[in-house]
Amino acid sequence: MTFYSFKGGVGRTTLVAAYALHLASKGIKVAVIDLDLEAPGIGTLLDVRTNRGVIDLLADHIATGAMDLDDSYGYADAFGDLADKIAVFPAGRLDTAFVSKLARLDFASDEIGAPTEIPVSNALKNLLRRLRREGYGAILLDARAGIHDLAGLSLHGFAHVDVLVFRGTTQNIDGLRLTLDVLNRRRRDDLKPWVLVHTLLPASQEDYERRRSEIQQRVYDLFIDRIYEGDDVPQLNDRDAAHETMPLRRKPWLEDVDTLRGLADTLLADEELRAIAQRIDEPWDEDLSKSESEDAS
Repeated sequence: MTFYSFKGGVGRTTLVAAYALHLASKGIKVAVIDLDLEAPGIGTLLDVRTNRGVIDLLADHIATGAMDLDDSYGYADAFGDLADKIAVFPAGRLDTAFVSKLARLDFASDEIGAPTEIPVSNALKNLLRRLRREGYGAILLDARAGIHDLAGLSLHGFAHVDVLVFRGTTQNIDGLRLTLDVLNRRRRDDLKPWVLVHTLLPASQEDYERRRSEIQQRVYDLFIDRIYEGDDVPQLNDRDAAHETMPLRRKPWLEDVDTLRGLADTLLADEELRAIAQRIDEPWDEDLSKSESEDAS
């Protein structure tokens, strides 16, 4: 699944880490891939250091067609006993060579659904296939902010679920509008699952309620204008509808941290993070129920 934000600084990477921890606590083997190549961070947040990374895997595959995972990932040491359940693929070693590799990658892409596939897209797909063969039960993509390059690639059909992370500012809402347009273009007969997460809400209850209500209305209006069709349109307060936003308030204990070491229990106990994780789980649970029904029939 893809965790995406149109703007940076919204807590997207922290949310990726928290959801990886949630899955690991359920015994699921998780791979976390840092696709934010121009502003990487998931490796530092989870105390992972490697000699190679995602940028090397993509570049090698484009050059040779091969993909050697050795020394390109490590385990989330920040999460203690659950570390070995979470394999983290950082962007790569941040040095002058990293900048040169990034400059050589060709991210130019055709229109969504075009018959030809660009090399970076093909390399990323091959990485995902390789990880599935390695037995990972979940693959989380921490996408670059903005509708372009790897952010655009990861939104163009790779993910089972898209987690769209945003703040309640005009720039963020405008970005969400554009993101919904992109996602709506790629759908066929059904609505691709996504989860909307509204972050950095005020801590005080009165300000929280006011701001959450205001932004929920604006998001609902976007869905009426861009997504919902026909007569069967959900109501504003339909908590199961696609327009429902999951709230996440400012958390002083998360601000200005360089690593999540020592915070695993706090993350797992946080009610808002647990509610978001359960919302992201829902499409998985639905697919599992469908598979079990088909096996029984």
